Amino acid sequence: MSSRVRSLRALRAFLPFTVLLLLAGCQEYYLPPPPVAVSISPSPSLASNFVNVPLAVLNSSTNQIETGTQQFTATVVNTGNTNVTWSIIDPRTGVALPNGVAPDGTAPFGLIDSTGLYTAPTAMPAVNTFAVQATSVADKTQSAQVGVELVAPTATVSSVTITDAASGNTVPAMIQGGSYVLDIKGQFLYPTSVVKLSGGSVGAVQAPANAPLPLDEIKVPVTITAAGLTPLLVVNPTSTPGNPFALVTEPVSPAATSAMAVIIEPVVLPGASAPVLVDKIYVPQASGDALAIMDGETGTRLRDRNNLPALVQLPVGFAPTMAAANPASDQVIALSTSGSQLAVVDALHDTVSQIYALPVTQTVAFSDETCGVCAALVDTRRDEAILSTANGFFTVNLATGATSSPIAAPTSENFAYDPNTQRIYAPFHGASGSGLNVIDLSSGAVYSYQLAAAAGFSLGSDLSAAALDPSTLFAVLGDFGSSEYVGINFNGAQPSQNFISAPAAQFQISAACGGGWDGVAIEPGSHFGFFGNQGACLGVASLPSAPASGTLGLANQNIRWAQIGLSPDGIAWTNLAEPHGETVFVGLNGTVYGLGLRQDQGMLVRVDLAALQAAPHLAGGADANQADISTTPSPVVFMPLH
Repeated sequence: MSSRVRSLRALRAFLPFTVLLLLAGCQEYYLPPPPVAVSISPSPSLASNFVNVPLAVLNSSTNQIETGTQQFTATVVNTGNTNVTWSIIDPRTGVALPNGVAPDGTAPFGLIDSTGLYTAPTAMPAVNTFAVQATSVADKTQSAQVGVELVAPTATVSSVTITDAASGNTVPAMIQGGSYVLDIKGQFLYPTSVVKLSGGSVGAVQAPANAPLPLDEIKVPVTITAAGLTPLLVVNPTSTPGNPFALVTEPVSPAATSAMAVIIEPVVLPGASAPVLVDKIYVPQASGDALAIMDGETGTRLRDRNNLPALVQLPVGFAPTMAAANPASDQVIALSTSGSQLAVVDALHDTVSQIYALPVTQTVAFSDETCGVCAALVDTRRDEAILSTANGFFTVNLATGATSSPIAAPTSENFAYDPNTQRIYAPFHGASGSGLNVIDLSSGAVYSYQLAAAAGFSLGSDLSAAALDPSTLFAVLGDFGSSEYVGINFNGAQPSQNFISAPAAQFQISAACGGGWDGVAIEPGSHFGFFGNQGACLGVASLPSAPASGTLGLANQNIRWAQIGLSPDGIAWTNLAEPHGETVFVGLNGTVYGLGLRQDQGMLVRVDLAALQAAPHLAGGADANQADISTTPSPVVFMPLH
């Protein structure tokens, strides 16, 4: 083979490989552009996965309430067109609402404009979490979402006005068992706000129709179930609780007739610029024709603006021996066993506003006193004083002084009253015998209480005190002669002809203390009974806490008693249970106190009833129920009146 032929063959073999190499060196691959991407700021918090937006905010510069807003920003990359459209995803359907506007033209979850500025709705929707979405204009398949949670602002309460539901009149205080409408003013109030009231049941919030939200005023009906400090709180769903607003509920009537009236009133203390609420105790000072005024919380004498001992001066010769409070009208009444006048005191200004003459022309003698007006209390619901006098039982209209026709019945030194049924429970003793009458003020009927033959004891021959718990209709009678008490369950008891019967049981606080036991007062909210004797002892017991049938004894109840001893002024304590010398009240701090007045009207003793009941037994005491009151703090506090 020639050399030329071999060269051609070699060239033919080499050319395909060379062409392939050349072609391989010229090939290009297609790389697509990066996709459009959308992101939104701000990002949700890691804790909740939501951006929190308030319904409304307070502008600190203008002090004006403004709708809550949130500026969202969308970032679009990999395109020259960075525009987006904004929408809100309806959490109920998952449908995107352009700019937040639903097909029906409403914006239930707020609005978001073309710049991403979100504006909250005025009212909280039923579902308060949803998503805000930004969608790329360049590529509508690309979007981003961020979760939003609407948060209600914290409600604040600045004032509360109380209106009696029955009369429509504005009143200064609420009374246990009464129904009221509370006019609440403040900031960030809504129809969906929840009103909470300790010691009462609350109805639906009443809000003006079509008023701009948030509101600065709402109303709510309430029924009061317990006396004492009654904090009111307005809470918006999804928000933190606001400021508690202190309201005070007064007991429906004094637990028993007594010398002392307790009423909660605003007082400007010396050196202070604003008034504060104070438990004001009005104590008769017969020798000075005045009512001394004590601070129930501090245990000290209140002082007026001139830093002088606070008092209410009564007419010369009035010689007050008893007082009762009328918190529904900011009044206190004062009377004297030796007189025939009733003084009405304006408790807000501590001045006498009225003196009413009483149709009392006779006197009656007891073992320890002679009286024309022998006992009194106030029915706050009816703005009436109820008097036990030598001329019978009658009422006094405190607005006009008009008196009802006397009901003839033996006079009581101390009686109990049920404002729900207008029944007086009137123990009596003396020349006409001893017993208990139930007097119906509305009809004038008098029913004699009959003890069942199976009871195995008598009511006693010296019944001088009574108290009633209106919430359970459990009554307690005190018999000075035997130092025994009788608990009577009037729940469900109905008169038959001239008589009324109810199951009863006898009990005793202690036989180890000198002086007859007969003093009693009942605080109906806590169901504490406060007991005293005419020596130097006092006691507390838990009474039935709910209405029940049958005989209700105290055998299983926790009874404590203590001996007071000498007062700080060195005078021996006597006659705590003098018929007009004992009462109970609920303090501003919610504590249930018993009050006793020394026979000379120079010293009060205030007893924390729960603390006394919880006090340890006195080592070596006279019996198992004697309490050690030497603890710090002691449940017994002395309150000098001079």
